[in-house]
Amino acid sequence: ATLAAQTKNLKFCTLIQILPVHHPVEVAKSLATLSLFSDDRVLLGAGAGWMKEEFEVMGVDFKTRGSRFNEMIEVMRKLWTGKKIEHHGEFFELPPLVQTPPPTRPIPILIGGASKAALRRAGRLGDGWCGAGNSLEDAETILKSLQKERKKLTKPSPERPQGPQKRPRRRQERSRTAPRAPRERPRSRQEAPENRSKRTFAPKSARERPRSHPREVLEAILEPPGPHLGAFWEPPGLHL
Repeated sequence: ATLAAQTKNLKFCTLIQILPVHHPVEVAKSLATLSLFSDDRVLLGAGAGWMKEEFEVMGVDFKTRGSRFNEMIEVMRKLWTGKKIEHHGEFFELPPLVQTPPPTRPIPILIGGASKAALRRAGRLGDGWCGAGNSLEDAETILKSLQKERKKLTKPSPERPQGPQKRPRRRQERSRTAPRAPRERPRSRQEAPENRSKRTFAPKSARERPRSHPREVLEAILEPPGPHLGAFWEPPGLHL
């Protein structure tokens, strides 16, 4: 804060603060105050930590430092909005509260570390990444990994149709003058199975005459005296 009062353009960044050993309300409050004193020239450089003894002294579980880190970022960004918030997470439980004064704009969070988990966190949750004396070759590899994580985050989701969609009317596809296909005659549910094989389909002229035996109708089809009209006989065992 003293250096911020004596400068105008210089930016300040912590390199690196181990977030999981702290409480998010404490860190968010101190950074918001420093941001006001420096006219929004402060950045948070944070890491998950690697020294197990450091966590044991602070009474924090070393194995859950990554999940705790992610939740702290979420909580601090809520507090920096200046609105009434509450949080119920895995590691932190906050009742409804408002933290004042809030920063005039969100404080950038730079994630440190070169592990896969750190780069994944920097690409998906952080506003940037800060290294620790990496070579040019290593820096190029790390930047490519960060770009891949950014692309996964900003990958556009497939557009979904808005509102109820009307099904196309099939009748519009048909021609109004096109003849309709004849409908099949519905079967009677009470018809006995033994009678199904004896049904005879004949043209209207044939139906006006007295009914003949199915065998006689079949013989008339096989050896018609003249051009027949398409009488049909269904043999036993075949149901249509």
